[in-house]
Amino acid sequence: MGVVDSNGAAATKTCATNTGAGTASVMAATMSAHFQGKKFKNPHNAALLATDAMACPGASTAGCTTISNSGADDVKIESCIEKPCATAANKITDLISVK
Repeated sequence: MGVVDSNGAAATKTCATNTGAGTASVMAATMSAHFQGKKFKNPHNAALLATDAMACPGASTAGCTTISNSGADDVKIESCIEKPCATAANKITDLISVK
């Protein structure tokens, strides 16, 4: 798949285990680790990685993005673009089907 783990090392992930019905949680974990491993920075605070779950719990920090499963077949990508992050208008959310 050409992805890396959260430490930046090449990951041994396959399309077969990351796509198709019921694989959303696996795909979410793979993509979250990949973007952390590629060191995608938070545009509001370059000292933070944009997808680091410890620094950005639940996309509660401006510039953070969470990648999680929404059920078994959808990956949810949510970015806080402005505080307060709890305000729906301050977040961008998208669902991507893994089917």
